[in-house]
Amino acid sequence: MIKTGFKFIDELNCLNSGDLISIQGKCVQSEQFVISLMQGILDHNDGYVLLMNRYDFYLFTSTIFDDNSEDDKPLISDRISKNNILSKNGLPTDAEVLQRSLSAWLEMDKFKHLRNKKLLAIVTPIYKLRYDTTEETSTLILKDAAQMLNIPVICWQKDSSDILLAVDMTFRLTAVNGYQEPIDIEAVNPSGDTVTHIQANASSLKYDEYLKDCPKLWFYEEN
Repeated sequence: MIKTGFKFIDELNCLNSGDLISIQGKCVQSEQFVISLMQGILDHNDGYVLLMNRYDFYLFTSTIFDDNSEDDKPLISDRISKNNILSKNGLPTDAEVLQRSLSAWLEMDKFKHLRNKKLLAIVTPIYKLRYDTTEETSTLILKDAAQMLNIPVICWQKDSSDILLAVDMTFRLTAVNGYQEPIDIEAVNPSGDTVTHIQANASSLKYDEYLKDCPKLWFYEEN
């Protein structure tokens, strides 16, 4: 199983090879949660992550990969293991295409340092995979990829709150006071039943809107 460093996730044993995980949330914190989760995977495992369609992740586009020294951007960039992120855009039509594309990307000079490393997970927004298919069909493509590549896949349902049957676990984020804390995180299985519920800043799970005051990223767990 891939470890994330978040106890409430790791105890669910839901990031195994072949698993498809969905992160739901229209609130701004949902992207921050995906970023924190991805960095947690890099912190607790030896390997790299494939980030698909990074331009849909505004925080990545404006802070991690762009050279900009304003505000907290250098702090964010310093806290992300960007050398262990293979960032590519693309709309794979099926799992075999994605597998062949991955092999081709690793032949590129800028990714050659990842060739002998283990692919830990794929992170992608779900709705960008195919414009001519439903979310459910897109998740089937991702599920096939997870099983073929023998890794977990994490998809961000940015503009949806549907529970998708192909997904093994859904983490639904809700900012209780609009765009302010506290942030509720509910783990939901494919039947729609809540498996666990946790609220940031009400337990060991912490959230900080201002990165400079945060010892890790926005979401982190205190020991």
